[in-house]
This record gives sequence, C-alpha cells and structure tokens, in this order.
Amino acid sequence: MYARNSLPPLIALFLTGCATQLTLISPPIPNELVSRCTITVDPLTSGDQYDVARALAQSQKGYRECKAKHDALINAIETREQVIQSIKNQMSSKK
Repeated sequence: MYARNSLPPLIALFLTGCATQLTLISPPIPNELVSRCTITVDPLTSGDQYDVARALAQSQKGYRECKAKHDALINAIETREQVIQSIKNQMSSKK
C-alpha cells in the first residue's frame, strides 16, 4: 500500500486534472512602498554655514529614506514578476 505521507500529493495530482482554468492574481505591493517620497527641508533663515549645513543634512536624510523605499519597491516588483513568470512556466510545461 501507499505510505501515509504520499496520499496528499497523490490526491492533489488527481484534483489538478479536473481544473479547467487558472487565474493569476498578483500579490499586492505593500502600501508603504507605493506612497510618494516627500522630502521637506526647513527654509534657510540665514546664509551662514550652519544653516546651510542643517538644510543639507535634512535633504540627505530624506534622500536616503526615499532611496531605501524605492529600492524596496523595485525588489518587491521583481520578486512578484519572478513568481508570476515561474507559475506561467510551470503551467505551460504541463500542457
């Protein structure tokens, strides 16, 4: 007889023969990644080097945060596309 652990894959194999159509729904991208970057820099109150350095530090911090978010968005999109393509390849090879 069949081993107890081999029964679920066997059932799944039989049930896949009954499926007529597969609809791919892409996983959603997290909301925190699809919001636009907002970099706010306090206006210069004077022209001295300390005021300019403060504004520069604020803009650099905002840029780094935005870049990290953008990189995470690109990674999420690439991963989603790889998963969808993998599923499509597996489905086309079964035909």
